[in-house]
Amino acid sequence: MVMFISGIRPDAALRTADEIQKKLSEKSIEHKYSDISDKLTVSMGIYNTEYAGQDIYSLIDKADIALYRAKEKGRNRYEVYTEEY
Repeated sequence: MVMFISGIRPDAALRTADEIQKKLSEKSIEHKYSDISDKLTVSMGIYNTEYAGQDIYSLIDKADIALYRAKEKGRNRYEVYTEEY
């Protein structure tokens, strides 16, 4: 999942990501085609910035980079894009 939320503080974006993961976990949705987990989980890439007319493809790319960092570190987690990537 790539998450775009504008106009909120970074800590609010993290709380939103936590809440999404919590709600999905509470649903306990079966994932019978996964070799990794029997329950559906979500990994997220977050890029928190003011939109300010930036190219949408650049925003998506940065969130996508964070998403794949999250997946590299394990499932069911999120990463926030930083310039160190």
